[in-house]
Amino acid sequence: MVRDSEGFKAALRIWKDVVYARRATPRSLKRFVNRVRYLAMGQRVEPPAGSLLDRMLAAASGGAEPTPPPEGKRAGALDDQTLVALAAIHEVGGDAFVDAAERELGAVLARDESVRTAWNQHAATFNIDVSTLSQAAASYARQARSVRAT
Repeated sequence: MVRDSEGFKAALRIWKDVVYARRATPRSLKRFVNRVRYLAMGQRVEPPAGSLLDRMLAAASGGAEPTPPPEGKRAGALDDQTLVALAAIHEVGGDAFVDAAERELGAVLARDESVRTAWNQHAATFNIDVSTLSQAAASYARQARSVRAT
């Protein structure tokens, strides 16, 4: 079982008010969290399973199965806390954010006080600036286009 990272949990605490303002029921909040978890899972690299031949040779020689390499992130993957921030901003910006993420990021930050407040706390907590978030927004948008759940 995979557990939420500390960054993921900390980011959810920062952005919860922004998300709650748009998803005011427990079920819809859970759907948001599961959607972000799904996006995070899509960035993981699954370790290759040993071939059947490798497992048979290990069993025949009395040795243990080879240990698979540890899981990692795909090249260019976003960290969990950035995924949470961008998903929360997506909640506010809607599909327009996904369709023009870098441009809409500034617009959402400018027009929504709760997003600006959460962003300032996020930036201070995770030591990230707007330009880094803007670069990540394009990557997030590509991934989010494939998951249009409400």
